Amino acid sequence: MGNNNGQRRNNGNSKSKSKGKSNSNSNNKSTSNNNNNNNSDNSDSNSNPSSDYVDLIAARLGYIGAIIATIGDGVAAIAAGIALRKLEEASLAESRSEVDQFRQTENIQQQVDFYINELIQIRKMIK
Repeated sequence: MGNNNGQRRNNGNSKSKSKGKSNSNSNNKSTSNNNNNNNSDNSDSNSNPSSDYVDLIAARLGYIGAIIATIGDGVAAIAAGIALRKLEEASLAESRSEVDQFRQTENIQQQVDFYINELIQIRKMIK
């Protein structure tokens, strides 16, 4: 990419050549100095950019993985909460059902006791 920047500068400098030689020579010198600086910077960092780039990609992937895992944990927690609520509702409904059955049984028992007492009183009246 450093070479592309140098080419762009040279293209810009070709326009300045029509203005005068003194400007074009100084621009060409500065461009060549910039190109030399860019090339020296690139040559020094050519051994590290690939490993730095791989490290950057690995860090980004790790970050994305952590986000996905966090979202997954959140979804799992919500699912567990929903399942717990359903179990509690089922257990509560079963308890209510048992309580209702007990009350009905108690009510029926009271009615049976009442009719038994009535029958006993009628029996006493007949004797």
